Formats: sequence, C-alpha cells, structure tokens
Amino acid sequence: MTTPQLTRLLVAVLAGFALACAGALFVGGSDRSLYGGLAVALVAVVSGFAAILPAGLPLRIVASIACGLAIGGAVLETTMHSELFTAVASLEFGAQLLKISIPFALAAMGGAITERAGVVDLALEAKLLFGAFAGAAIAYSTGNAYAGVLGGMLAGMLVAALQLGLALKLSADQVIVGVALNLLALGGTRFLLQLIFHEGASSPPFEGFEGDLLANPIFWLAVGAAIVVPLALRRTRWGLRLRAAGDRPESLVAVGVSPTTARFAAGLVGGALAGAGGAQLSLAAGSFYADMTAGRGYIALAMVILAGWRPAWAALSCLGVAAAYAVENQLQATGSAVPRELAPLLPYVLTLIVVIVVGSKGKAAPRALGRS
Repeated sequence: MTTPQLTRLLVAVLAGFALACAGALFVGGSDRSLYGGLAVALVAVVSGFAAILPAGLPLRIVASIACGLAIGGAVLETTMHSELFTAVASLEFGAQLLKISIPFALAAMGGAITERAGVVDLALEAKLLFGAFAGAAIAYSTGNAYAGVLGGMLAGMLVAALQLGLALKLSADQVIVGVALNLLALGGTRFLLQLIFHEGASSPPFEGFEGDLLANPIFWLAVGAAIVVPLALRRTRWGLRLRAAGDRPESLVAVGVSPTTARFAAGLVGGALAGAGGAQLSLAAGSFYADMTAGRGYIALAMVILAGWRPAWAALSCLGVAAAYAVENQLQATGSAVPRELAPLLPYVLTLIVVIVVGSKGKAAPRALGRS
C-alpha cells in the first residue's frame, strides 16, 4: 500500500471515530456537550472529505492531527468534563491557532522558495531570530509596529545575503553555513540585547500587534504569500528561473542566465518572508526575549520537506504544528493532569513522528539542492 493510500485510510478511520465521539457528546444532553459535539462533528465531516476527495498529503496530515485532537478532547470531556475540551472547541482557540501558525508558515514558505532554487536553507532559525530582534528593536525605538515589520524583513534579507554569499560566492558547505548562522543568531541576539537594551534576557515592552488578529498586517502578509508565491513560481519569469536553478541550472547557463543570480533573487525573497515571521513573534508578544524562536525554524524546514518543497502546502502543514502548540498552551492554562514539564514537548514529538512516517516518502527534492 502506498503512502497516499495509507494516509487516506488513516484519515477515514480517524474521521469515523471522531463522528462516533460526536454522537457520544450529543447524548450527554448539556449545552456544553452539544456545542462540543457540533465541533467534533464538523472536524469529522471536513476530514472525511479530505479522505474521499483527491487532497494532497499535507492536507491529510492536518486532517489526521485535527481528528486526533478532537477525539482526545471528546474522551476527556465525556470522562472528566475537561476544561481543555471546552477551550479547544472555542473560537478563541481557532484565532490562537492562526496566530501561532504565522511564523511557521512564513518561515516555511521562505524556506521552500530558497530550497526550490537549490540552496539548503538550514538558516531559517537565524532568520526568524534576527527578524524577531530587529522587529522588536525598531518598533521600540520608533514607536511604530509597522516599521518593526519592515525591520524584521530587512534583517531576514541580510541573513539570507550572508548565507548566500558564503555558500555561493565562497563555495562553503551549505549545511555548515546554516548551522553557523543559527549559532551566531543565538549568541548575537543576546549580545545585542545587552548592547542596546542593557538587558540579558528580554527587551523592554513596546506596543505591537497583541490585539485583533485581523488587524495584524503580518497575518495578511502570510495569507497573501500563500496565494501569490505558488502562482509566481508557476507563472512568472522569476519563478521559472528559480525552479530551473534548483532542478536544471545548466539550462539557465545555456540561455545566458547565471544560476547564482537566480538563487540570490530567490533567497532574498525567502529571507524577507522568514524575517517577517520572526517579527511576528516579537510584535505579537510586545517584547523580545532570548532564544524566543525555540526551534521553530527547524520545524518549518521539516514542514518544507514534508510538503515536497511546495510553499502553499508547507504553509498548510504548519497549521498542524500550530494546533499542537495551541493545545500545549491550553494544557498548561487549564490545569491538565499532563505534567507542565511534558506539555512543551508535544509540538516537537509530533513533528518528529510526522517526519519519520512520511517525510522521506513525498516529492523528490530539487536535483541541484546543496550544489554551489
């Protein structure tokens, strides 16, 4: 049985269990059980369509995660009237999920662009971290959160320019360059915190985008990028050259175009998106603190590989990771029986399981990936 067939079967089975759990909640009789049953039934029906219709692998992964969470919440609700289930079945949880997914989605789309051009983008963590710091520093100094967004994008582009210069111009190993930049970001942002704010752990608070999600410009940037980037890859000269640089760089040379130039053009766009994702972290929190990315860049890269280097699918896959983070937050906020020390491991364990199961069975990587 092939991987698509296995995932289709898994989603169908989970959707069936979720529908049964919804029925059990309806029998409960209370308003809380009724609303919870409707939420679980909706997840089951949507996931059922994902199993029946010709949906992509990332969409089925997201549907499987959603069904698993819905089933777990229904079991908790029926056995112990859990506050966690009530929180997860609310509109506030959906808004929180979208808010959490923004940095992942932007980093994943940026990484997909860079890697489609043939450059290993292990430096996503550095772009997120420097983007978060630059966004916070500029928003604090100017009092303008919108300027912080531009600062984060510029920081991501500068990290990308350094990465590409070392990897393409000096022919340094692309994996080593990525690891080195991530370490530089980890120590460099702490140094800059001390230098600029005279603080070793966090920046002073400032006004960012802590309020309504729909008033956050970075959210709309992520939505727009998820629509525009795939179209640009397919319909524009920039996208054609980018894909050729990643798959057949010799074809660009044959028509007089430098693959290095195409990779720089792709990498700078990818860096800007990842930097905007980093700015979302600090601007949404109203502060920057050391190592606030906490491995999000590595998870975003895993979603790029899972999605077969397709930006829109990579962004969609990040919703599943964001759901795990949102549930982790609720586990700690609702006084769950899960130990507080174990709850933060949920997103990382989920990512590891998904990559082990399907990460190496998707679309093949660009042929020239990693070649200078």
